[in-house]
Amino acid sequence: MHVRKLGATVGTVLFIAAAGLTQAATPVAAAPAGDTIIASATDFRDFKKGYRDGYRDGYRFGWEMARDECKKSQKMMFKFDDDEERESDYMRGYNKGYTKGEDKGFDKAFWEYCD
Repeated sequence: MHVRKLGATVGTVLFIAAAGLTQAATPVAAAPAGDTIIASATDFRDFKKGYRDGYRDGYRFGWEMARDECKKSQKMMFKFDDDEERESDYMRGYNKGYTKGEDKGFDKAFWEYCD
């Protein structure tokens, strides 16, 4: 068995000799961190756009929530329901970006509006 590393890729290619013929296995890259699995470049672009849009909207919502609710002692937490059916890449990115943006927006506005 011969193992060769490929440039910048994470995966390795294994060459297996069987019956005098050499076959190359398909290189396998490591999965992204977390539960996000993106299959192609187009899916990644959709996910990234959704993430940015969600982050922006969540940030704005978090900012407004902090301004309006700064008298409360505890920050309200929101969580998106995890449906069993597959969401589009855009919506998965939007949901992840929204929750992070909401948290950041709330935190920054909380310190500005609430002493």
